[in-house]
Amino acid sequence: MFSAPRLLAAAAPATRATVRPRTALVKAALATTTRHFAHHAAMTRSSGATAAVVLPSTRFSVQLRRTLATAATSSTPPSAPIVHGNRVDLALYGDDKTPSQFHHVWLRDHCPCARCVHPSTRQKLHASGDIPLEIAPKAVRWERATGTTAVAMDAAARDEWELVVEWPVFALASQTAAAGNVGVGDASAAAAEAANHVSRYPLSYLQRWDYTHPARGRAAADGDRAPTQPRPVAWSKDGHKDILHVDYRDLPPLESLIDPLGPLQAAAGSADTVAERTRATALSAVEAMPAHVLDAFATHGLVFFHNVPLDRGNDYVETLAKRFGYAIRHTFYGPSWDVKSVAHSANVAYTAQFLGLHMDLMYFEAPPGLQFLHMLQSSTRGGASLFLDMWHAWQTFAQSHPQELVDALANVPVSYHYAHAHHATAKNATSTPHHLHFRHPLASRRTLSATGSSHGSDDAVARDMYYAPPFQAPLEASPDQVEVWYRAMSAWEGHMRAQPMFTIQMKPGDCVLFHNRRVLHGRTAFEVGKDGQGAGGQRHLRGVYVDWDDFKDRWRVANWIKSQAARK
Repeated sequence: MFSAPRLLAAAAPATRATVRPRTALVKAALATTTRHFAHHAAMTRSSGATAAVVLPSTRFSVQLRRTLATAATSSTPPSAPIVHGNRVDLALYGDDKTPSQFHHVWLRDHCPCARCVHPSTRQKLHASGDIPLEIAPKAVRWERATGTTAVAMDAAARDEWELVVEWPVFALASQTAAAGNVGVGDASAAAAEAANHVSRYPLSYLQRWDYTHPARGRAAADGDRAPTQPRPVAWSKDGHKDILHVDYRDLPPLESLIDPLGPLQAAAGSADTVAERTRATALSAVEAMPAHVLDAFATHGLVFFHNVPLDRGNDYVETLAKRFGYAIRHTFYGPSWDVKSVAHSANVAYTAQFLGLHMDLMYFEAPPGLQFLHMLQSSTRGGASLFLDMWHAWQTFAQSHPQELVDALANVPVSYHYAHAHHATAKNATSTPHHLHFRHPLASRRTLSATGSSHGSDDAVARDMYYAPPFQAPLEASPDQVEVWYRAMSAWEGHMRAQPMFTIQMKPGDCVLFHNRRVLHGRTAFEVGKDGQGAGGQRHLRGVYVDWDDFKDRWRVANWIKSQAARK
């Protein structure tokens, strides 16, 4: 069976002479995505590794989404809306027993017409506070869809019905002098409200933003619309078979992605040439990475690549990272950085001793979401890589420990720091001076919202966690919090260490991608010589960070392309 990467590679241009218009590229990507999902999975070359798995979203949920979305394309209109005080009850799924509630103020605030949402920028043209709290519709009814609203990407292409709401006259304050800048208001906007305002809401739009039944609504709407939030899947060592392994050779060739910059000569120029040329260039979201690989990372937070070339230093890990996001996260370590044992290290990661499970850069306000580690050399004894799904461990901890301990870990911020300001004046300093400091709780309460809740589709449930013992600063807490926090941390450490870790001995050419805000990583000790280098060999990795928002941007675009293919 062909893998999705190989299919997409076949659709990508090989040289500048064969570059096709973007429309053709999009069509090619849509076609290959369609073929991929017709087979329900893509299998990579094994390379001695576990094969790619069928993701849950492609295994069983497509039919469910199609079933729920039937109401949007039915020739029979939904039951008549029922107005109750400050809200409207709507039967969005053909079931009058479980209506969806929409408050009048919410509906008027989210009117999708061109006077409320700019057709091309898709940005709101008023503030939520402009809407009178007591607003009530003059009329509410279902009508045949006109397809003229400004929310094309938020509604199904085949919507048959729209909710039509007529509103009383009022002025939007943020578009008039009442916004606070006297004389600068838009008089034409105020005049436009001289007549009744009519809002038209496609049925699938209401399903997508149904806050009464969010899980059901998103399942229905996502049958014809790309999802906006990843839906994480917890895993443990027993579930490591669900971790995706990808052969780098099956990805679209790098030359086809950066061809506009000129042909590449693998043996010519410095080792940083390609990396430097692509740092300011976004790789195409259409061809850069197959959708099923992005999906696997979005759900599980861990993906392995094999046979990543070794001959050009930074090039391959940096360009691999840019397939997952539009920009590399630059830190004081640089755009990419080495991980190897050095004498007089300023970071425990640059030693050969055991490195316990942790996350990187917890001393930042917003630590990076993606971390890539490309193994360049590995000829020492020891140095196995360790991984653990902290979200799974945290969920099971919360279910098996007293609420008092869970609350302590979710409420008391832990201080993290990178304190090397003294290097500014120290003689023979081994690193540049930096002092970063920030406080985060072990895990936010949002990380527990997926347990028994229909609101668990927000990806925050599996990324709002912070754990890095090597970089903990002294605890800053009130006296009444100290003892219970230490009891809670003791319980957490015991629970976490009882979890079976996923262990792998990475080989040169292997590259791991993991979610730095969810998946803990570590390393077993390895042998070193007197000079701090590996006895009888070397252990050298090259790393890169990418922000989570950049990844979600690329993931949403890929899912939008996939949703277009599904409509064909």
